[in-house]
Amino acid sequence: FGSISPLLAVAKMNDSDTLVIDVREPPEFVLSHIEQSTNMPLGKLPEELSKIADHKNKPVLISCQTGTRSASAGKILTKAGFEQVFVITGGMQAWENDYKLPVKITSKHKTKAAPSA
Repeated sequence: FGSISPLLAVAKMNDSDTLVIDVREPPEFVLSHIEQSTNMPLGKLPEELSKIADHKNKPVLISCQTGTRSASAGKILTKAGFEQVFVITGGMQAWENDYKLPVKITSKHKTKAAPSA
């Protein structure tokens, strides 16, 4: 697998039938993630591979928080026969903080209203 900067990742997403996988845990994913990315936590990735088998010959971009889990995911995907695997360098931290790229927030933090007396 290779690595790709957030800016090149955006270009690749705009160009082709690219799959973006976020390997963080669901609570991290809902706070902010790349638009159209799929959440597949690293620990569950091996059993989820059948769901993305049709992308073996297409670009697959992997994101996590800082890039560490993405590298592990890159190894798993490469071993499984995926041909174009790219880890987004710096993960979501770089995506949001360094490059200021857009993110999607799944759920708003809801505060429980006090019951009315």
